[in-house]
This record gives sequence, C-alpha cells and structure tokens, in this order.
Amino acid sequence: MPKRSRLRALIAAVVSVATVTSLLTAPVAHADPAPEAPASVQARARTLAIWRSAGTRVRAAAAQALTGSDTDVTAFLAGGFRNAASIDDRISVNQMLASGGPTVQAAAQAALDATDPSGLRTFLDSGWRTPWQTDQRVQVNQVQAVGGPQVRAAAQTALDTATPEALQAFLQSGWQEPYRTDQRIRVDQLVSAGGPEVRKAGQVALDDGSLEALNRFLQSEWDVAQARDLETATVAQLASAAKDAGDEASRETQAADDAAKRAVQEADLARQAAVVAANATQAAQGNAADAAAAAGRAADAANRAAQAAKEAVGAANAASAAARVAASAAARAATAASLASTAAGRAQRAAADTALDVRNVPAARKAAEDARDAARNAHDVAEAALKAGDAARKAGEAAGAAKSAGQHAADAAQAAVDAGNFASSAGADARAARAAAANARNQAARAARAAGAAQNFAAIAADAAYASKAAADRAAADAEVAAAAAEDAANHAVDAADAARVATEHANAAAVAAQRAVEAAGKAKAVHDAASQAEAERVATMAEQADEAALAAQTAVAGEQAGADWTATQEATRDAETKRLIAEATAPGATDAVATRDGRQVALRLIATGGTWTSAAAESALIGTDAEAAAYVRTGLRVAAGQDDRLTLQRLAESGTDNFKKAADAALAGTDDAVRTFLATQDYAGRDTDDRIAVDQILAAAQQAHQNVLQAAAQKALDTGTDAAYRTFLSKNQFTAAANDDRIAVNQLMSAPTSGPELKGMAQAALDGPTGFVRDFLRVGQFVAGRHDLEAAAHDAEVSGYLATAAQTAAKATQDAAEAQQSAAIARGAANEADGYAAQAAKSAAEAGRYAAQAHDSAQQAAKSAQDAANSAATATRAANAAKASSDQATRSAARATASAKAAAGSASAAFGDARKAYDMAVIAGKDANAAIEAANDARTIAIKKYNDDRAAFAFMHADTCRISSHGSQEDYQDCLSFLAASPQDQVFTIYQRGQFCEKVYGGRDDSFKECVSDAATPEFRADRFLDLTQKLADYLAALANGLAVGIGVTGCALSTICGMLALSTMPEGAALFPFLEFGAGAFAGGGTASIGVQILRQESVASTAVRAAIENEARISSQLAEVDRIQRLGMDWAKGGQFHQEELDIAVLVEQKLGIRLTRWPVPDVGPDWVGSDGKFYDAVGPFTLETFDEQWALGNVQASILKHISRKSDFVPIDTIGLNPQQVQKIKDFIKPVEPFVFILR
Repeated sequence: MPKRSRLRALIAAVVSVATVTSLLTAPVAHADPAPEAPASVQARARTLAIWRSAGTRVRAAAAQALTGSDTDVTAFLAGGFRNAASIDDRISVNQMLASGGPTVQAAAQAALDATDPSGLRTFLDSGWRTPWQTDQRVQVNQVQAVGGPQVRAAAQTALDTATPEALQAFLQSGWQEPYRTDQRIRVDQLVSAGGPEVRKAGQVALDDGSLEALNRFLQSEWDVAQARDLETATVAQLASAAKDAGDEASRETQAADDAAKRAVQEADLARQAAVVAANATQAAQGNAADAAAAAGRAADAANRAAQAAKEAVGAANAASAAARVAASAAARAATAASLASTAAGRAQRAAADTALDVRNVPAARKAAEDARDAARNAHDVAEAALKAGDAARKAGEAAGAAKSAGQHAADAAQAAVDAGNFASSAGADARAARAAAANARNQAARAARAAGAAQNFAAIAADAAYASKAAADRAAADAEVAAAAAEDAANHAVDAADAARVATEHANAAAVAAQRAVEAAGKAKAVHDAASQAEAERVATMAEQADEAALAAQTAVAGEQAGADWTATQEATRDAETKRLIAEATAPGATDAVATRDGRQVALRLIATGGTWTSAAAESALIGTDAEAAAYVRTGLRVAAGQDDRLTLQRLAESGTDNFKKAADAALAGTDDAVRTFLATQDYAGRDTDDRIAVDQILAAAQQAHQNVLQAAAQKALDTGTDAAYRTFLSKNQFTAAANDDRIAVNQLMSAPTSGPELKGMAQAALDGPTGFVRDFLRVGQFVAGRHDLEAAAHDAEVSGYLATAAQTAAKATQDAAEAQQSAAIARGAANEADGYAAQAAKSAAEAGRYAAQAHDSAQQAAKSAQDAANSAATATRAANAAKASSDQATRSAARATASAKAAAGSASAAFGDARKAYDMAVIAGKDANAAIEAANDARTIAIKKYNDDRAAFAFMHADTCRISSHGSQEDYQDCLSFLAASPQDQVFTIYQRGQFCEKVYGGRDDSFKECVSDAATPEFRADRFLDLTQKLADYLAALANGLAVGIGVTGCALSTICGMLALSTMPEGAALFPFLEFGAGAFAGGGTASIGVQILRQESVASTAVRAAIENEARISSQLAEVDRIQRLGMDWAKGGQFHQEELDIAVLVEQKLGIRLTRWPVPDVGPDWVGSDGKFYDAVGPFTLETFDEQWALGNVQASILKHISRKSDFVPIDTIGLNPQQVQKIKDFIKPVEPFVFILR
C-alpha cells in the first residue's frame, strides 16, 4: 500500500476508536462562566485579536501597543492603527491586482488610483466580488475554447446556469471527468486513422485507461509511433496527422494569446502606476516622508512590472510552442504534398506508358485511382496547413504582444529609476526603487529576447505552413489532372504517330510534379532548422529563469535558516535580546515596573516562537494586568517552559534508543529542572555506544550511495573514537558532508557529455538554489530533465524522418519523371536523350534509396530515444517514490512532534485561562495583587497536574489500540500515539503536507527543516514562513515546469506540493483547490489548458486575499465597538446579509465564557466557520435543535449530515448546542461525535 494511503488508513482507523481526551487537545470548558474582565484586559484582548489577524503594518503597531502601557493600548484602539491599516489595505489590493483576472485588475487599479482612501476598503469589502465573478465566467469561456467536446458541453452547462457557484464548481473540478473523456476520444480517433505502430501504441494507452497514459500517448508516444509508420504512411494518414497538429497549434495559440494579453495588461498597469508614483515623488521634493512613500509605490509598480515581464516570457514560450506545433503540421503537410505530387507524377508516367503500350492500361487505371485519392486527401492537407499557418501567424501576434509587455516593463523600470532619483534629492532612501527597477529591466530584456525569437520562428512557421498549403493545392490540382490523363489514356487508344508526342507531354507534366515535390521537401527542411534554433533559445531562456528564481529562493531561505534547535530546551532557543530582558526583569531588586515592561516584551517575542505552553503563557501575559505581566516573567514563564521541555523530551524519547528512553523516563518522572538538565546535556548511560552505532549506520548508507565526502567524515568520527566526535558528526558534520556530496554529484551531471541542455540548465539552477533543491534534483529532477532531453531528441528524429521521407518522395518522383522522359525519348527515336534520362533516373533512384535509409534510421533513432525517455520516466517514478518514502520519514517524524505539541495547545490555553479566572475572582473578592497571583498560580498548577496525569493515562490506555492498528510498524505506532491525540485526519494532513513544503526547501536534513515543520501547525505558518518564500519558490518551480515541458506554471505547483499549502491551509477557502491539485499535473501538461490552470490558481488567490483582508477588518471593527455592541455583532450572519440570530449570539457568548477566548464573527458572505477565536482557531457551531422534530430528523440522517458538514468546513472546533433536548437525544449526539472528539464537543 502506498505510504500516503497507508498513513491515511492508519489515521482513519485510529480516529475511529478515539475517546474523549479534552484535556489533551481541546479547550477545556469551565463549569462556571468567567467573571467580567477588567476594561484594560478587554482592551488588550482586542488589540491582541487585531495583532493575530493584521497585515504587516498594523501588526507592528499592535505589537508596540501590547508591549506598552494601558494608555498606549487605548490610543491604538482609538485610531492609532488607521494609517497603518490603510497601507495594509493597499498591499492587499496590490496582491489581488497581481493575481486577478482582467476585470479584477481593472477594479483593483481603480481603487489604487482613487483619491478617496475609502476606495481601497470598499474594494476589499465587496468591490472585488463582481469583477471576480466576471473573470470566472471569462475563464470558463477560455476553458471551453480550448477544450474537447465533453469539456465544452460541461462548460456550457455552467455558463447556462450562470450562478457563481456553478462557475466555480466547474473551474475547481467540473472539467476533470469531461477532460478525461475527451482525451480518450482523441486517442480513439488517432488510433482509427493511424498506421500499425500508432494503433499499437494507442491501444496500450486505451487499455491502461489512466489520464497519465492517455496524455503520455498524446504528448510523445504518438509522434514516435508516427515516425515508425512513415515508411508506409499514406497521404490520408499524413492529412489526419497534419489536421490534428493544426488543431493542437490552435489550442496552443489560444494559450499564448491569453498569456500575452494578461502580460500586456499587467505591464501597462504597472507602467502607469510607476509613472504616477514617479510624478508624485517629484512633487514631494520638499517632504522626505512623502517622497519615500511615493518611491515605495514606484518600487511596488516596478516589481509588478518585473512579474508581468516574467509572464511575457511565458507568453513568448507559449507562442514558440504553438509555432513549433504549427511547424510540425507544416512538415507533415509538406510530406503529404510530396506524396500527392509523386502520385500525380506516377499517373502522368502511367499515361505516358499507356500511350506507348496498351498493355499498361491496368496500371494506368490504378495510377488514376491513386492520384484521385491523393488529390482528395491533398485538399484536406491544404486545409490543415492553412489552419496551422493561421495559428502560427496568431502566435506571432501573441509574441509581439509579449514584446510590448516587455517594453511596458522597461518603461516602468525607468519610471522607478526616476522616482528613486527624485527621492534621493528629497533626502529619502531610494534603494528599494532602484533595486526593483533593475529587476524589472532585466526581466524586460529577457522578455524582449524571448518574444523576438518567438516572433521570428512563428513567421517562418507561418510561411512554411502557407507554402505547404499552396504546395498541397498544386499537388491536388496536378493529381486531378494526372488522374484524368491516366484515365483518358486507359480509355482511348493513341495513334502510333501521336504516341511519342503524348508520351512526351505526360513526361513533362511528371517532371513538373516532381519539381514541386522537391520544393515542398526543401521548405520542410527550412522549417526544421528554424524550429531547432527556436527550441535552443527557449531552453536557454528557461534555464535563465530557473536559475534566477533559484538564486532568489536561496536569498529568501538564507534569512530563514537561523532556526533554533528543536531538540533544545526552551531557554536555549531564546535569542540574546529575550534572554537579556528576562535577566533584567528577574534580577534582584528589579522593580515591578521593569518586570511588567520587560515581561510584555518577552511575551510578544515568545508568543510566536516559543513552545505550546510558552506561547499560551505569553498570550495570557499580553492581555493581562501589570501584575500578571510581571508574574509571568518572574515565575510563569519558567513553569510554561518546563511543560514545553517535557513535551520536547517526550517527543525525543518516541524515536530514541532504548538507553535514551530509559534515561528520559527517569528525567520525566522528576522535576522540571531535571528535565531541563537532561535536555541540555543528553548525557546518559550508553550514549557513546548509541552514537557509534548511529555513525556506523550513516557510514554504511553513505558507502551504498557512493557519498565519498560523507564516508570520510563518518570514518573520521569513528577513528577519533570519542563521544564528542560522534556528537559533532551527528549534529552537524554529517549534514555538511552530505550536502557537499550532493553538489559534487550535480556538477558531475553538468559536465557529463551525455547530458542534454535542459539537464545542464536545471542542474545549474539546483546548485544556485537552497539545499533542498539540490537534493530534490538528484533524487528526481535529473531524471525528469534527462527524460525531456531524450524526448526532444526523439522529436528531432521524428521530424528528420518526415524530412527524409519528403526527400525520398521527391527523389522517387524525379526518378519517375526521368523514366517517363526516357520512354518518350525512345519513342521519338532520340537515343542520346533517352540515355541521359536513364542516367537521371538512376541517380534519383540512388538518392531515393539513401533518403529511405535515412528515414528508416530516423525512425529507429526516434524509437530508441523514446524508449530511453520511457526508461528515464520509469526511473524518475521509482526515484520519486523512493524520495517520497525518504522525505515521508523525515516529515512524519517532524509532523509527529508538531502534532504532539498542537495536542497540548488547548490544555495550555485552558490552564492559563483557569489562572486568569482565579486571579479575577480574587481581585473581585478584594484580595491584593500578590494574593491574586498566588490564587492564579494554584489554579494553573492544578490544571497542569491534571493534564500530565491524563496524558499519561491516555498513552497507556491507547497503547494496545495503536499497536494493533500499526501492524508491527514502529513508525506507524508512534504516528498513532501522536496523531490520535492531535487532530482529525484532515488537520493532520495539513501538518503533513506543510512538512513536505519544508522538505522541498530545506532538504529534510538539518534543524532548519525541523524548525520549519514545527511552525506547520501554527496559524502563523503562512504569514511567518510560507508566504515569505512561496512567491520565490513558485517562480523557480514555474520556470522548472517550463523546462520540464509540463505547462507554464500550474503544474510546477501541482508537482511540488507548494500550492498544496494553499489548498490545505488553515483558511477554509484554501480547501477549494485541493481537488484540482490532487487531479495532478497531467491534466494541464501541455496544450492550451496550461494557462487556464494558472488562472484558476490566481482566482483562488484573489478570493483568499480578500478573505484575509476581511478578517483583518472585522477585528479592527470589533475593537472599536463598545463591549455590548461587539458581543451583539457575534450573532450577525454575514452569509445572510448580516441577519441577526439570537441563538448564535448565545452560543458565541457561551464559548467565550467557558473557553476563555474572544471571538470575532466570520466576515465573509460565503461558506465558512462562524467565528475566528483570539487563539487563532476557527469555530463553527451546530444547534440548537428543535425537541419535537429531532427524532424524525435524526432518523432521516439530517442531524448527522449537518454535523458532518460543519466538520468538513475545515474548522478547528465544532461546539454543539444541545439545549432543550432530552438526555436520550443528547446521548445520540455524543455517541455520533465520539470518533472526532474533542474537536467536536457538546457545549451545553
């Protein structure tokens, strides 16, 4: 069973026997409601809610307020964040402009250009939706334009329904099965029209039936099979091939045209924005701040222009691809025209022979029939060539548009340079504007070069296709005339006196037909030469793009690789400033004011970087009173860190040796200090033996993998023989050595004489990218790139076969014409002329033989290259599976640890919630701050003890269950114990898939990878790491996708799991893309649908950005309301136009009181959860129910379906309100939700 399936099955089995473990994972529902919090605490809680959801600028302002006094918080909530919010709104609109379709872009640009600041907010609130829906309809039309019959029908159904839901459903998944059906029909058609080799290869694909097999046949195997059939190909078969190539060229041209139009529009909008910003910078000469802001907008515009230029390169590549397909159609048409001309020549020769000898009448009739068939099929060839020529011409126009986009980008770059100069004159920093301008200029130059090459190639391909059409038309006319002549000769005897004259006339006509065959063959050769040059330019441009993107990714990753050791104590993971603040606050004699100030700064630094308990304690301190903040840094932080250290040691023990587990158990049975000491030193009996065994295992694996540097490093550690040497090797040196081995291996690939241009280009990009790129390239990428070099060789051999066949046909036609002239000369009694024609015929026969041999050799070479490519594909598949198994191991281990930490999150929050409740009650009772803190500490201690006791009981209780479900696998056993208490399977796979993202970047080896995965379960993952890297990684992967001949961007995401993060993100909207991505890269591999896939991703990105902006704004709005109004807003359902529901308000208040959190209403009028919590979690309530109808609805399954629907919305927690039901009815619900408790829980 595949790893992924096995893991899913394991998790599903485990979840099915899960029991209530609320203290382990879910927020603990308190028996009594919390007392009313002080006004300062409420204000801080509102500010923290804004901080969690805010954009960059508001988040910074909120952080400053949270670490300040209550007065600072009040000023922030009173409007101190408005300027920052306006900037964040502008950033969000810019993101939507970059991702949106034409209508969204126009609306976004209008909002950005508006002088009224409220225009941005209006666009984010609602102004994006109608344009977005319009763009959806446009995209459905685009899919319909390039799709087959079934896709067109499904698209029309969606268009006729005309609802946003129908359009979105089609774009997300509704096209998939119709597309599969269309591909099968297309293969069927090619098999029916093809020769024996085409029929054989096509039948294999049909028997397999998978989309991958069908696409593989259509993209590569068909061409190769055609090359094998060339020696016996008929005009009819070549006409069919030319027609299909022409159709494909049209689809490719549509993709190029769409991409070019988008690039032009984006580049022009960026140019306009850059010019406006430059003018504003010039106008702000007396104000450095205004000049800096305007220069910043110019930099943003230049960056958008650079991105548009990249898209222009993609459009140029698409145009080149379309021209290449059109050129292939032209080559087929030229070959068919040669065959038709040859048929005409044979008919004319037959007519000449019959004029001289009536015994040739049967041959004349057969030649006439063949010529007539050739004429009829030549008309079809001419039509196909015309379509290919039109496609090539339009591809040239698309390339011209791409060139125009490049010029717009260059203009935007110049405007950014001007803005930078003006900003410098005003005393402002202009570095960002100048850097953006340089990037835009480089991208614009590349776009111009790629577009120019595509234009030239498209012009050649169009000329060739039109020439092939003319040749086919002439061949058809010649064949019709020849057929009539042959029939006339067969039907009417010629007087002996006229025989020589008639024979000469027919021989002359045969010579004309032969010359036309020669001309058609020559034109096909010119097309092939142009195609080879264009392909070389495309690969070079792609390699440049990939390398540039890899360098950018490396720069981005370099700033992220200072992650703390995930096996260390909490204290060891803190940075120097945090340690300084803690030392200052806890120093003897430190005042309460210092402890309060430093405590809040420490809390803000640790809320996102600390462990689960540390983060919960930090949140409590940030919203607490001055006394609570001081108590946090003096005592609470150490207690929380102790719990986190216990979690760390428990995770390490899960995968440790027997000696380590024994020592860890002893430490865990002791105090927090004992745990902290053990983690810091990890000294235990048998450590040196365990380490030596580990080094030995690495050495053995390195020897098997021929990793010489790693072998040497391991052997050196073993030869040294000290535990310090073992530790250094295991913690550091092994990773450095393995990375060096990887780089050596990639360099060897680059220098190998057998490596093709794509393999070399992608190897250089891998070397220039993050460590994970090198490792991934060696494991999988090299085989994929090598395969495509082989496929290119197979294609080249296939076209060479067409050329050789055309040349052979032309030579044979020349031979036939010469033999006809020889016969006529003999009839005329011109012996010398006859001898000359005989010599010409012999020479042409010899040429035809040589060309036939070349065609045969080309077919054999195409077959060999195709087989090598197939073998490489199989190797790549095996390598990918092996790599996935390896990365699964690394990712599973890290995700297991992360899931374990997430499991404690609810309990940690609840423990500190209990502490706050005890503190507030003590204050209400009139106790002083010290007594209140003591009460809080006691409540926290009780909650922590209960958590630890219940966790131990849980592990003991489920050990047997996990042992059975893991079928003897130690890995699955540990997964079971960790994931069982962590989350439902969809949330587990969020962590797991994000871990794959981390493995792609960091290589799955060192602490940077582990620290990345440790972020995977946090709500901040996307903002803190994923979003920082995704754009640069996406650029690299898109360039890689171009090189791998799998489309122009979307498949780079689908193959890499990078876009899987969008699909599996914590945002409910993110789930919309999962079916599309899971369908795989094959669906959009090549063809005009590639750009449509990119557009679908962009549409979802627009919606996701809008949702995030709406959540930010709702948090801002709620912070400005009186408490009673804020609570009232929790009952407003924006999916129903803001309609108020008292039941939902009651549930929200109960959740806040019992779980100790603050809720914000889900603000988007679409399907989503009900509320967003201050803990960053999503809550979606079910109930209350009607007592009288409950049993009937339960029997119909409607209640169960409603619960499952709420679970499927990707919410973190689903509280169920059973108020008003009788005990038997409540028990039914309890039994039903048991497999997914405590994430679904009874609220009251």
